[in-house]
Amino acid sequence: MLFVLNKAGVPSIARIVQIGLPIGKVRPRAIAIPVTAEAQSGTLANDAAVVTAAKGTRVVVGLTSTCPYGISACWGGAYEALQHLHGVDAVRPIPNPTDSTAEVFLKHGGLPELDKWPEEFARTANGSYLFRGVEITLSGTVELRGG
Repeated sequence: MLFVLNKAGVPSIARIVQIGLPIGKVRPRAIAIPVTAEAQSGTLANDAAVVTAAKGTRVVVGLTSTCPYGISACWGGAYEALQHLHGVDAVRPIPNPTDSTAEVFLKHGGLPELDKWPEEFARTANGSYLFRGVEITLSGTVELRGG
């Protein structure tokens, strides 16, 4: 895909450009690199370790990837940006591709600083993802005070 950037760094709508080989040249074969069971189990073990070690509030963050392949294929930038959000202690290393969400755990048991997060995320993610919002499940007792 070819993007053209203007002076402000804003990309154009991408065009697909195919560059062919000169006539008579042999086209190289694609090599499939399988994901090994060890690599897969290592990622799953890392994910389980993050969840087990988490002590703070679990927050689900909605992200829309501007990458045409979705959040899973373009996860690295979002993962890095989420780690830099104020108050975040840990990020699960595997996103939810169905809902285009990620889970983070805060350093404390409170609520995230939502007024800071969109700007912090945008600054770190560099426009590769859109921050849609958060979902938090809280538990506790509701009580009536002062009428």
